Amino acid sequence: MNRYQLIFGLLIFGCIIATGTSWADTGTVDTEVVAATKGGPTELKNLELRAIETIKSDASTMEKDHSCRILRVIGTPDSIEALGALLTDEKLSHIARYALEPMRYPEADKALSDALGKTSGKVKVGIINSLAMRENERNYDILVPLLRDNDTEVTYAAAWALGRIGSSKAVSALSEHYKYSGKKKRFAAADGLLNAADQLVGKGSLQEAVAIYKQLHRANSPEHVRMGAFRGLIEAQPDKAAGMLIEAIGSNDWKTRGLAIDMIVTLKGQGVTERFTAGLDKLDADTQVLMIGALVGRGEKEVLRPVITKAASGSNAEIRALAIKSLGDIGDAGSVQVLVNVIETGKNDEEKKLSASSLRRLSGKNINGQIVKSMKTSSAEGRVKLIEILRDRDAAEAVDELLVAGSDKDADVRRAAFKALADLAGPGHQKALIKLLLDLKGDAGRPEAERAVVAVSRNLDEATGTKPILAVMNSTATTKCSLLRVLGGIGNARGFVVVRQGLKDRNPEVRDTAVRTLADWPNPTAARTLLEVFQTTSNRTHRIVALRGCVRQLGMGGLAPADMLNICSELMKGADRPEEKKLILACLAKSGDPGATKIVAPLLADNKVRAEAELAMLGIIRNMMGPMPDEAKSAAQNLRNKSKNQAIKKEAAAVVRLVEKFEDYIMAWQVSGPYSKPFANTFDTAFGPEQTDAEDVVWKILPISKIGDRPWMFDLQKTLRGQRKAGYVRTWVHSDQEQAARLEFGTDDGNKVWFNGKLIHANAEGGAAVPGEHKVGVTLQKGWNVLLLKVTQDTGSWQFCLAIRKPNGNKLEGLGIKAGKPTK
Repeated sequence: MNRYQLIFGLLIFGCIIATGTSWADTGTVDTEVVAATKGGPTELKNLELRAIETIKSDASTMEKDHSCRILRVIGTPDSIEALGALLTDEKLSHIARYALEPMRYPEADKALSDALGKTSGKVKVGIINSLAMRENERNYDILVPLLRDNDTEVTYAAAWALGRIGSSKAVSALSEHYKYSGKKKRFAAADGLLNAADQLVGKGSLQEAVAIYKQLHRANSPEHVRMGAFRGLIEAQPDKAAGMLIEAIGSNDWKTRGLAIDMIVTLKGQGVTERFTAGLDKLDADTQVLMIGALVGRGEKEVLRPVITKAASGSNAEIRALAIKSLGDIGDAGSVQVLVNVIETGKNDEEKKLSASSLRRLSGKNINGQIVKSMKTSSAEGRVKLIEILRDRDAAEAVDELLVAGSDKDADVRRAAFKALADLAGPGHQKALIKLLLDLKGDAGRPEAERAVVAVSRNLDEATGTKPILAVMNSTATTKCSLLRVLGGIGNARGFVVVRQGLKDRNPEVRDTAVRTLADWPNPTAARTLLEVFQTTSNRTHRIVALRGCVRQLGMGGLAPADMLNICSELMKGADRPEEKKLILACLAKSGDPGATKIVAPLLADNKVRAEAELAMLGIIRNMMGPMPDEAKSAAQNLRNKSKNQAIKKEAAAVVRLVEKFEDYIMAWQVSGPYSKPFANTFDTAFGPEQTDAEDVVWKILPISKIGDRPWMFDLQKTLRGQRKAGYVRTWVHSDQEQAARLEFGTDDGNKVWFNGKLIHANAEGGAAVPGEHKVGVTLQKGWNVLLLKVTQDTGSWQFCLAIRKPNGNKLEGLGIKAGKPTK
């Protein structure tokens, strides 16, 4: 069974379950019938007799329902009397009809017709529908009188049934009823006639069907009947369809006109589109708009293109706009200049936008080449728009022309060209882009040119990407500043050395650029250099730029915690204004190292920054909670006791209460996920975190739940979300000595555990996460040990908790926990 069959089977099963017990019994019926068939004619007859006996007895509704289903498959005339008796039962009439409908015995028709006079309402309508499904002309005499029934639903059902019979007698009766009955019954007869005509078309009796459609397609007919008859006339006369639709399109009846236009889309035949386009310009504007939409929907581009191209420069704004838009779907290379002309000389901005959109969508050969060709003769404004279009079309073949545009005398054209080159140019264009940057006059387009060089250079290795830039560093001050910014955008080690040297340049503009480039460096490489600038410069602007850049880079991560704290400490020593101290405090608030509290502590007594210092201290404490709960608790108690801010005191107290609930569970984790794979078992599938060479695995800190009495029960559903997924968590455990220990954990649902890279436990069972449900012995190596846990999720909750204890279950003291790979 392929997966599509499986999906279909599951959908059917879901429908059976949703429908209730009456459908759920189908499998049992099949089993019984198959068994009886294998047993031979006698056993099959016995099964029928048992079903008949059940129907006649005082058995439950479900049992009788089941018997009717059996008789639908194996019933003979012997079963019809019993089934007929159920037709008047509101609860079982439908299942009795279900059994009788396929029986090709006259007795079945009689049973159904006899029940008509004994029933009313929906039960009676159901019986009429069953007679209709049998399509037996002998039921004509039974159905015709019902056309005059007082119950409108019965009248409609009878008319529909006669239409399904479709005989000449049935059609005649419906026609007479349609001519002389009141409004509601007339509508019923019309529906019956439409049904009859459709049946005749299906049988190939087109002339008889056309006669009915013509009878109904009259001005005095109800609208829905007239529209249905019109559609029928078209479909029954394919050789006349195009002419009839053309005539209808010119009609004063807008509904007929609209229906005719709708039918154009699917009309088949040679030369159809040509016939409809021939008189297009003679129609009123509203009709032309509808016609163009329908003709475009036919997809015959070659025939329609000249007409649409002409309409794109017509006098009517609505038609013109639609034509411009349509060229994006049916146009070719020859349409490019038409659309470019609209961009250049369009009547309004809306048409220009439509034209640009069509140029972006155009498909086919040499579209980009034609746009490039049009650029050469366009105005500056037009060139800008065409360059943007080429960029959106990912037109790499336009790079040579864009390089020419990079030296255009118009600043906007230059900007647009460089923006496009940043996306389209390849490594082979680096030198050309550098030359354009060197030759650039003034600052217009310079930032865009710099970004283009950066984009291309990043696709080269460090030596190749940097060498051509370093070779031209001895340029004018303006150019040198540009090259420094380019090196900053590339952000590699070679470039850093050169930019750092720029701090000592004799030209103040170059020095300023070097400081700002280092402040914008894309990684923490420049953090310590910025610290030096902050400590030594006499330029107040450079000082604040360096401070902000340094703080930003420290917040990126990547530096060892000790280095990060050392730089923050040095920054704080040099900070002489509250604004500077506040920036540093905001950086420290992201740390989870106890050393950060020592830097912040003295500032708790500084009235100018006390509020920020308390917030920073609170942030550090919260980050310490997982790996160092005892230290976090002590620091929180100290902050609570010393602070005069009630909000801070309250938050610190909350930390204390939370930590007291941690017990000895591991509270510091990184998390990755969610992971899933179509039609794969998430428990058995090895996703990225299980693969040592996986490069696309992203880890982030798993937040601690601050709600409830079990903060050690981590909720992956809140963090990862999903159904039938897998998530991974990991942590590092430090032990001062090699020693035996025991992992005690619970998961919801399945789990796998790796300790120091070795799979030590696997359990695919679902269920709630019970603390200590799983117990696995491990040996803690001296130093850092890595623990990886996979938790799968089927439905509902997605949780886990884990503690490391002594082999006897007692608390294991002296462990260090770190959510993040230790540097030592």
